[in-house]
Amino acid sequence: MGSFLRRATIAAAALGLVSGSLLAATAPGAGAIVGGSTAPVGDSDYVVQVSTGCTGSLIHPRWVLTAVHCVETITPAQVVVRIGNQDYWSGGEYHAVDAIVRNPDYRGGPNDVALLWLDAPSKKPTVKLGSPARKGWWDGVAAGGIAGSDVGWATGWGYIDTNRTLPSTIQQKMVTIVPDDPADELAAMRISVSGGPCQGDSGGPLLVSTPEGIVQVGVMKAANCVDGAWYSEVGSGPNRDWIRSQITDLDDPDPITDPKGIEIDPGVGSWF
Repeated sequence: MGSFLRRATIAAAALGLVSGSLLAATAPGAGAIVGGSTAPVGDSDYVVQVSTGCTGSLIHPRWVLTAVHCVETITPAQVVVRIGNQDYWSGGEYHAVDAIVRNPDYRGGPNDVALLWLDAPSKKPTVKLGSPARKGWWDGVAAGGIAGSDVGWATGWGYIDTNRTLPSTIQQKMVTIVPDDPADELAAMRISVSGGPCQGDSGGPLLVSTPEGIVQVGVMKAANCVDGAWYSEVGSGPNRDWIRSQITDLDDPDPITDPKGIEIDPGVGSWF
């Protein structure tokens, strides 16, 4: 996503603050970005198309990050992925999934993050998670206290209109990050954005430009395709901590090490 910084600078001023009620993203079969555009070749090589009708991101040569609700009731044998494909279910890297690890704290809210262990290492580039030290870049409030001043990019394979039309190519759209109500106890783990993401973008990344480069700060949880969407935050907080507890070599990835030696929480976080 080499041109992200230039596009973000040019377009940020044109974005308005939009809010609205959200419809919960559905389970497998859920959709792409309304009002988006085709992501330029190479910009989304770490974006993953998940066969359950969702999106994900490659954060390690062997690990795909997505949403629990995309893989909540299935076994690894029931899901495959394509990584870095420009066209709908064509090209990129094709992989089977050997294991699914679900956040054990997920109860329908902003803990909606899951990990897929690939059958073989991917050769596609990975995307880094955001750092808690940079949270101010995606909290929706500028240093001067101006709401709606932070922007990010939503990308995914969801519906491109409210008629449930599927995209022919990977879609992306710049979105305004909307500050959440601090009185809401879930707000600290959630990132709300303006309209665009739609069902099927579920599990896909919210990307933000920081001084360290492009990083992923959210995993798409819910959207109504027109007025707004919200993401489980992974740039800081307990979701990020959980991901890093499962992928102990995230900063220095070893694509060969068998991850089943990692201690994994019992219950819904167990290996399948």
